[in-house]
Amino acid sequence: MKDLMRQLFSISIEEAQGGLEETALRSAVEALRQIEKRAKAAMQSAAASA
Repeated sequence: MKDLMRQLFSISIEEAQGGLEETALRSAVEALRQIEKRAKAAMQSAAASA
């Protein structure tokens, strides 16, 4: 019984870590998209004022 509980617990920890990594990746991708949008806007305004 203890063995089974230990296995279930370790599986749930692995799933939680996987979920955290996925969330972190999504956040990073979204941050990169925002940076890209800002960079494009900055380049457009620089080109317009040049």
